[in-house]
Amino acid sequence: MDQMAPIIMLFIVIGVIICISAIFVAVNMLMTENRHNISMLKVLGYRNGKINKVVLHINHILVPIGILLSIPLVYALGDAFFRTDIENTGMIVHTVISARSYILSILLTLASYFGSIAIIGRKIRKVSMVESLKDNRE
Repeated sequence: MDQMAPIIMLFIVIGVIICISAIFVAVNMLMTENRHNISMLKVLGYRNGKINKVVLHINHILVPIGILLSIPLVYALGDAFFRTDIENTGMIVHTVISARSYILSILLTLASYFGSIAIIGRKIRKVSMVESLKDNRE
């Protein structure tokens, strides 16, 4: 395992980057499509915290569901991989995922999610109230 530690760390870094990118793209699309609505909420006097709650925090329920669904899926995929690799290695490797690995992956996923939300939250604060008026004239 000591020899594989750098490779595992590389996979972790790549996984975090992919997670942040995917969440950022999804939430950014949501924010872009609702730019007019965000601007209108600002015109109506909503504060940035309330706007963030309305626009961004609707995904909070999906994160735990995704984590809970991914745990058995990853275990099953790892087990399937090791079963198909029996011919190449000549040995049976049982899938073992420690509690530390589960906790680390959950923490990294949550950190990636909340980091992306923070970045998009800054973009929401930059949306101008004037945009809702511009869209109505066109």
